[in-house]
Amino acid sequence: MWVVDLRDGVRSRFTFDPALDETPLWSPDGSRILWISQRGGGLNFYLKSATGAGTEEALAVPDPVPFRWPNDWSRDGRFLLYTASRPDWIMQMWILPMTGERKAQPFTHGQSAETQGQFSPDGHWVAYSSNESGRWQVYVIHFPGPVASIRFRPMVASNHDGAGMEGSCSSFHLKRNSWQYR
Repeated sequence: MWVVDLRDGVRSRFTFDPALDETPLWSPDGSRILWISQRGGGLNFYLKSATGAGTEEALAVPDPVPFRWPNDWSRDGRFLLYTASRPDWIMQMWILPMTGERKAQPFTHGQSAETQGQFSPDGHWVAYSSNESGRWQVYVIHFPGPVASIRFRPMVASNHDGAGMEGSCSSFHLKRNSWQYR
């Protein structure tokens, strides 16, 4: 992986291992970069100072899955939200605390694909994509609180005659206990 300074276009090599390094994610404060790598025959997360100084830290994630990739990092820097495919290839989202013990916990438990999670700006909600209904839709779930949390039906925009306009909204935002679209 490389880091490019957009002011002057200078490129700096960031990782040096010959394994495939991909899917970088900046920490909320910009001080670290997390990525996945296929080093040692498995896919795992690595973390390093954004300056490139120091050594890389392998984050041991015990879930035995063929693939995993980062989705989002909470704004307070405390949690990493990532997607992992189970051995039966169903995608689920996991939460990895970025402080303390760093023990990953499943965030979703469905029998359908659940991926592309993003924390809300206030860190109290996660929006994600799922094909639970038989088609891809956006779901919103309270955070923290896997399984026992409040779960909303997928947000679908419609026009005045009631016909669906899925995908026509440019953004969603949380206002108290309801999602509104723009």
